[in-house]
Amino acid sequence: MVAFAHLRLSLAMLLVTGVVLFGGCGPARLNVDKKYTMDVGDARAIDLEAQAKPQKVNVEFSVSEGEARVLVFRAEDAQGDEGILEAPASKALSSQRGSTGNFTVDLPPNTKARVVIRDLTKKADVTIKVTNQQ
Repeated sequence: MVAFAHLRLSLAMLLVTGVVLFGGCGPARLNVDKKYTMDVGDARAIDLEAQAKPQKVNVEFSVSEGEARVLVFRAEDAQGDEGILEAPASKALSSQRGSTGNFTVDLPPNTKARVVIRDLTKKADVTIKVTNQQ
């Protein structure tokens, strides 16, 4: 009976050690899927939390009418409602303009980011998906 108790204790310790060692091996899984009805002059943002390790973030979008610009900024470069409308595109880590698009951006460790949708040419439904590649 004592040997069985020691075996259970050893297995529990091994399990805890595995969780501690492998639990934080990569960035948290990111899978955001949004749909917005937007007009000319509108802007929307999706905030991404900082991760301890670098992330490769994939952004996919489609616009039902006209075009939009989708940009990824460091959060401090596009703060607040004014930031998502007025932050210079030159400060974006990556961006794309069109009726559909797909691009990837590398986020450094411990970097909060904002995915911004703006500069629509017509009122439209915008679908956006943001994922990270692991």
